[in-house]
Amino acid sequence: MNNHINGLTIGFFVAVSIIYLLSDCESTFMGRPVWPCPYGENRLQNLYVTESSGTWTSQSLFDAYSLTHISHGILLFYILYVVHGYQTWDHMIYIALAYEILWELLENSPMIIERYRAASTISRNYAGDSIINSVGDVLSMSVGFIGTWYFPQHGYKVFLVNELLLYYFIRDNLLTNVYQIFFKTLT
Repeated sequence: MNNHINGLTIGFFVAVSIIYLLSDCESTFMGRPVWPCPYGENRLQNLYVTESSGTWTSQSLFDAYSLTHISHGILLFYILYVVHGYQTWDHMIYIALAYEILWELLENSPMIIERYRAASTISRNYAGDSIINSVGDVLSMSVGFIGTWYFPQHGYKVFLVNELLLYYFIRDNLLTNVYQIFFKTLT
């Protein structure tokens, strides 16, 4: 399993490096920004953007919502465990990666972007993720999944603490996002 973790780590590092080297602050891909320069500074100075609802949220490698993707990884581990049992590492991580990538595609579709804007008081100006932020979100999911793989008896505790801290600090988290996107009635 450590070889797979090393392979994933190297794969993410290579992907981030290639995106950095082949793009500039103005680059776009299929209408999405690739890796803009937050605050007009070098992109590497702002790998994590602290604001939760500003212009640069979801535009750098990581932001506050990266923590919700750690929760995705924790939940995906438990769901896959219940559905498939404790399968091999290869089997479970690749299914989890596929689900997270599919979520990133759906999350950045016009339908979901508009739903975020309409249903959330925080995400009224949400424009979707940059390409590099989607890569960071998949990496964050992997961290949650791997941590829960190693410590399955603690994953749910991390999930609860993560959700409570996010709600306390930014008034948003994975559970509120799920409610707003899929269940909240718009008036």
